[in-house]
Amino acid sequence: MDNYLHIRSGKKQCLTDMLGNIDKRRYHSLHLCSCYFDSEAARKLINEVQDFAYISDVRIFIDRRAAIEYGGDYLQEFCDSFHDLVVSIKAVESSNLFHSKVYALVSIDDDGSVVSGSIVLGSANLTGAGLIRRGGNYECLIDSQDTEIIEQHLLQLEKLKTLDPQQLNRFSRKEEFSFKYALLQSGVFVHKWNENLEQYLSIRYRLSENGKSRITDQSLETAGFNIETATVSKRYFRFDYVPEHLDNTENLLRNYGIETYLGHWLPCSVSESMFDTGALEIFKERLFSEIKIQSKEIERLIHKDYEYLLQEGLIEKPEVNPVDSFNGKLNDLTNNELKLKRIYSKYELFYLPFDIQQKDEILYLFDEMISFAESRKRKNRSMKAFLESYAAFSIERFDETLEK
Repeated sequence: MDNYLHIRSGKKQCLTDMLGNIDKRRYHSLHLCSCYFDSEAARKLINEVQDFAYISDVRIFIDRRAAIEYGGDYLQEFCDSFHDLVVSIKAVESSNLFHSKVYALVSIDDDGSVVSGSIVLGSANLTGAGLIRRGGNYECLIDSQDTEIIEQHLLQLEKLKTLDPQQLNRFSRKEEFSFKYALLQSGVFVHKWNENLEQYLSIRYRLSENGKSRITDQSLETAGFNIETATVSKRYFRFDYVPEHLDNTENLLRNYGIETYLGHWLPCSVSESMFDTGALEIFKERLFSEIKIQSKEIERLIHKDYEYLLQEGLIEKPEVNPVDSFNGKLNDLTNNELKLKRIYSKYELFYLPFDIQQKDEILYLFDEMISFAESRKRKNRSMKAFLESYAAFSIERFDETLEK
């Protein structure tokens, strides 16, 4: 082994330098093995290797459960996007996680023997945190140009049970966990979000000991402060516009939702109707217009209250000036599409929050959904589709039943 490195930055460059220890006059096949996959990380790595090596093709191996997160169509589109290079992705099917992280450039002679190559083993997945992102994970990488080691690696890859992207949603009974994971991934979770704009943009102060002794003083409450045990807060921004969409969301959850401890599970195809793009844009326009109208007066009021609270010795001096804190919240709000959607919809949408290694949590959630659907005398469309899909062991059956 030529190198053994623990690194946090420059990982992609280090990896490509190790892979570059080859006979650059020959054509090589690039093999990428990783439990997890990120299309941006893969593309950047492939492009960088092409800068110094002749590549005949690229073969990517990832765990089936990780592949399911993207879906077969997405993975095939990624492969097809390389017009001047043959790129293939294989999903490794195993009851245990395919956890390998191996990168190799291999040149094979006419008789099938490896004549040139470099192989890199380590802890880095083919992801942003693993290879691309600055300040991501600490990783170790080891490389070798031993042709016997490379040949053994290729032989072991040939023994793996693999699937093409188009085969991802076809399951046998032996692949029960993969099926359950795939079915859960075909929906999103919907959680009601109670915080409103006024709460989010409020200013909170930590009370001093003097302030705590005066929380029964009516002057703070009269001035509009919300009094708690150790803090006081005040809402300055007012926004009365209410989008006409909440009834539609309640109907969606009633007709398509499956209740879980994470919130309601809703099919991805149905969840898209929660957000009317035009109505969301109208909401944003009205919101930003009202922020522009009120912001200067709000800054003046915050400054006035802050000076009063300090002079009276009622609060501890905060690390950030409250006016700056308010403007920081405004800036975060206007640049955060996810937060704007939450405020607009009153709901938060999120994908399955469990990593594929959290098998117990995934199986518990799936069983809970089956039990809930079975217990309902009047089953909605998603409940019927979920149960029929599981009975037939078919993801396609879910979509077919949902559309009936």
